[in-house]
Amino acid sequence: MKKIIIILLITLTSISTSKKIQKTPLEILTCLSEDKNLIKLSKNFLLNLESKQYLNLIKSFISNFYKIAKSLKKCFQNKKEITLKNYNNIQKIDMTNKEFIEIMNTGKQVKSGSKVHLKMIELSNEAMKITSELNSNYKTPQQIRKLMSKLIDQELDENFGLFPPFYTDCGKNIHIGKGVFINSGCKFQDQGGIYIGDNSLIGHNTVIATLNHSLNPKERGDTIPKPVRIGKNVWIGAGVIILSGVNIGDNAVIGAGSIVTKDVPKDMIAVGNPAKVIKSIYD
Repeated sequence: MKKIIIILLITLTSISTSKKIQKTPLEILTCLSEDKNLIKLSKNFLLNLESKQYLNLIKSFISNFYKIAKSLKKCFQNKKEITLKNYNNIQKIDMTNKEFIEIMNTGKQVKSGSKVHLKMIELSNEAMKITSELNSNYKTPQQIRKLMSKLIDQELDENFGLFPPFYTDCGKNIHIGKGVFINSGCKFQDQGGIYIGDNSLIGHNTVIATLNHSLNPKERGDTIPKPVRIGKNVWIGAGVIILSGVNIGDNAVIGAGSIVTKDVPKDMIAVGNPAKVIKSIYD
C-alpha cells in the first residue's frame, strides 16, 4: 500500500512540475475536487482502492494523465490564484454576530463546514487581527481597554485591567464585569460563552475552553459549545485550565495549575487535577 501511495504522489508531483501547470499538489487536488468531468474518474479510483485492485488504480491514473493535465490547465486558466485574502473574501458569511452568538448559546452541535462553522472562522480571523495589534509593542491601559472593548463588542469600565499578551479565537462571546483584571498570557476560547463577574482576578496563562468535539470519529470536526461562568470576586490562580460547562461561584479561589472540570460552589477553594474542593475560604 505504501508503494502505491508513493507512485501516486510521484505522478501527482510530476503533473505539478509541468511547465504548463506549475502548481502545487495541494492546488491540483483543489481543482480536481471541483472538476465535474473527473468525478467519475475519481469514483473509479476509490472503487479500485477499496477492492485492493492497486494495479488497475495505477493504470487508470497513468492512462488518464493527459486528461487530468488538460483539465487542470483549464481549471487554473479560469480560476484566480488562491490566496489568504481571496479565501477570507469567500468566507464572508451572511450572518450577524448577534445571530451567531444566539445559535452558539443554544448549546447545539455545530456541524463542520456549516454556515455557523464558517462564521466561526470569519470571527477567528477578525480576532487574530485585533489581538495582533493588542499584543504588539507597548500599549497604555487606555489603549488596551479600547482594543479589548472592540474585540468583545462591549464597553469596558475604567477599572478593567489586562496585561498582554492575550489570545482568543472569537472574542464576541466574552462578557466581562466591572473591575476585572486579566493577567498576561491568557487564552480564551469563547465561542460557547465566557462570563466573568465583577472584581474577579484571572491569573496569567489561564486557559478557558468552551468547545468540545464529538466523540464520534465521523463527526470529530463538529463542535459542541458550553459556557463557562465565573462569579464575582473570584480568584483564578496562574496556569489554571477551565473546561466547558463549568460554573465557579462567587468569592471562590482556584489554586494555581488546577484543571477545573466540574462546578465549584461559592466561597470554596478548589485545587488539583481534576480540581477538588478542599475547604471554605473562611476556614
